[in-house]
Amino acid sequence: MSRVELGKQAKLAEQTQRYDDMVKYMARLAENTDGDLNAQERNMMGVAFKQVVSQLRSSWRVINSIENAVAGDSKKVVLTQDYKANIEQEIEEYCNQAIELLDKKILPNCRSAEARVFFSKMKGDQFRYLAEIRPLDASLIRSAEECYDEAYSSCLASGDLKPSNPIRLGLALNFSVFKYEILQQTENAVDMARTAFENGLTDLEKATDDASYNDSKFIIQLLKDNISLWSTEEDDEEDS
Repeated sequence: MSRVELGKQAKLAEQTQRYDDMVKYMARLAENTDGDLNAQERNMMGVAFKQVVSQLRSSWRVINSIENAVAGDSKKVVLTQDYKANIEQEIEEYCNQAIELLDKKILPNCRSAEARVFFSKMKGDQFRYLAEIRPLDASLIRSAEECYDEAYSSCLASGDLKPSNPIRLGLALNFSVFKYEILQQTENAVDMARTAFENGLTDLEKATDDASYNDSKFIIQLLKDNISLWSTEEDDEEDS
């Protein structure tokens, strides 16, 4: 299939919520494309892996809760742990596929700062997902942080990504979540989220006709929600 045909097939897979198929089509598209993916292809690549892994992460959280609930029953514990291992294997396969694709094909061909920031963030996300299921593996945490740091540095160094750019906001959102959930650095997470929220909101007020206005507005609201939640938890800890 041609690049255009693969893109159309991936879009059909997205519309029918068959994200495993979407991953296959987008991976083939990237492997057979020299140079940057265009904006639509870039977004579809992100959606494909995010959706397929998000479903597995939800399943993993449920099985984790079940494992805790049956802790006193050895037979149920074994069955639950076996099933949990299957889910973890699937998560690892998709995340490692994404990382390999990003390392070997996509990132080396990135020419724009926007593309490099987007895909460096995406790579950081994959390592974060792996760190969720392998919390004792310090190398995964370190790799995630390095990817996010690289994306953040590229973002700040580039004049192309203004504070209300949804890619820049999305990076701040996910990096701050990583700091909060994985590194357990609540204060740093709040500071990063608040800076992105305030700068993004100020910049967004000047660009109401921007094509990405609604995307930016949505991410700004997510940042605001996280700031409120994390700040409340900080206050509760101080009170206790």
